[in-house]
Amino acid sequence: MANDPKPVRYTYDDAASILRALGFALAKTSGTSHRRWRIQAPNGRPVTVALVDCGRGPVKSVYIKEMVRLLKENDLLPSKVE
Repeated sequence: MANDPKPVRYTYDDAASILRALGFALAKTSGTSHRRWRIQAPNGRPVTVALVDCGRGPVKSVYIKEMVRLLKENDLLPSKVE
């Protein structure tokens, strides 16, 4: 995802499994399809990634791009991923 210039084929489960592996926790839901994943970044700031659980279909690329941006911006990607 981090290197995909057009991330249009990823599902919510794909993104959620990455966030879970990085230590993010799913915040309580409000009964809608919007999900917020949170973690404390190494710099001490809380980071929240918003995704929409749209079932089996792909997540809109804007959500994936924002997730990757936040991961990069807060040094949350593994060192082997650029």
